[in-house]
Amino acid sequence: MVWTVLKQIRKGQVRPYEDKKYHRTDIGYFQTKKLTISNPANAPLHIDGDPVETAALFEIEIIEKAFRLLMP
Repeated sequence: MVWTVLKQIRKGQVRPYEDKKYHRTDIGYFQTKKLTISNPANAPLHIDGDPVETAALFEIEIIEKAFRLLMP
């Protein structure tokens, strides 16, 4: 999998998930406001490289306008 990710980054082969040429080893992307990830085997979880407690279900939601970015 690592080789596949490096190859895709180097060649720019990141495609939309809906693309007809999408393959399960490709890196796909999509946009959504909510996402639910099922983790029935309780696979280990790392956030920024640090191990944290895992869960069987993750519900992720984008909070629009949650912070303001100020630039000088």
